[in-house]
Amino acid sequence: MSVNQTKRRAADKSRRQQRRQKSRLHEEKRTDNPKKEKMRKHKKPRRRLFPIWLRLIVFLVLSICIVVCGLMIGFSVLGDGNAKDVLDKATWQHIIDIVIKEQ
Repeated sequence: MSVNQTKRRAADKSRRQQRRQKSRLHEEKRTDNPKKEKMRKHKKPRRRLFPIWLRLIVFLVLSICIVVCGLMIGFSVLGDGNAKDVLDKATWQHIIDIVIKEQ
């Protein structure tokens, strides 16, 4: 066993001991007040009103809307086109043809 491994194991052992001591102290604090302990046992589990899967869907939809709005503003304000042309498939095909143009 190398010196580094020995040092690492000793450090891990001391961290485990510190965690155990903190856990014991925490348990002692918990049992000091029986009223709080009783309230913890009867605590209702938290129910999310806005579930995580719904948050992800909303985030994706808003992201797509923001990108489309940005494209429309850029195409009409910075460019000389009509804002609704961004949603046209022919516009994107023209842009792809320009980018992939072979010489």
